[in-house]
Amino acid sequence: MLGIMGNLGAIFYFKYFNFLLENVNALLQTSFVLHKILMPLGISFFTFQQISYLVDSYRGETKRYGLTDYALFVTFFPQLLAGPIMTHEEMIPQFLDPERKRFDQKWLAKGLYLFSVGLAKKVLLADTLGKAADWGVPIRKGCLLPAHLSGI
Repeated sequence: MLGIMGNLGAIFYFKYFNFLLENVNALLQTSFVLHKILMPLGISFFTFQQISYLVDSYRGETKRYGLTDYALFVTFFPQLLAGPIMTHEEMIPQFLDPERKRFDQKWLAKGLYLFSVGLAKKVLLADTLGKAADWGVPIRKGCLLPAHLSGI
């Protein structure tokens, strides 16, 4: 329970503390100082990944994993692209599988291909379209037409 409260406390502090202070200041006419809090990258991902593990551990559904296996499970950020939070039983056995630790040129080639396609999309499409969006973002003296056109 302490681990879950600690994780939720961290995510509250980084994501919602200033929001709470802003509202308290507005409602109660106080002047609590708002701090510029630098939010860690992927804090929600890490927090819910750890809570998932803690709940499974509380239920007795975890094995005794080493610190490195646990740390890899929690911090394996590319897994985020796979979709929702995954449980330890879906991921850690893959980390421990010796077959997955062998170098395979086929998988390297596929990975480099996907990386290259993603980079090309970012450079050719996103950067180019971003310039068009930047044109329309500043509203010019009440004229909303540039903003609407850049959104299309």
